[in-house]
Amino acid sequence: MISPFWADVDTQSETPTPASAISFRQSTAASDLQQAKREVLYAFPDLVDINLTWSYIVTWNNVTFYRDDPSRQIRNTFQAILTTNGVHSFAIFYYNKIQWTTGTASNGNANGLGGTPAQIGFDFGDGGMYLNFR
Repeated sequence: MISPFWADVDTQSETPTPASAISFRQSTAASDLQQAKREVLYAFPDLVDINLTWSYIVTWNNVTFYRDDPSRQIRNTFQAILTTNGVHSFAIFYYNKIQWTTGTASNGNANGLGGTPAQIGFDFGDGGMYLNFR
């Protein structure tokens, strides 16, 4: 499992129409692959010859937390990119705007803070290999 922001994200309870969205797309566009390669090389400078061939991009745009009052406009925008060269795979997380960390279902307050905060990371699923940040 890969999680860029494991929290009580809510896009359903806004009226009259959602001001937030979750979008996703696959890409083999050279511009997307070059941007992903820059990020991979920043973290792994020895991979100078890597040739990324595919990316999957998911964007959470202006999402609020569960049971937030939509009129307050407490919003987060973040993105996850999965990319590969067919042999090695990478997860890239971008955080544009983070204004809340916790929904009320996780004991957060009305401003989206406190309680059990969002987590980021990955879990290999074997009970041993994982990385988790709060």
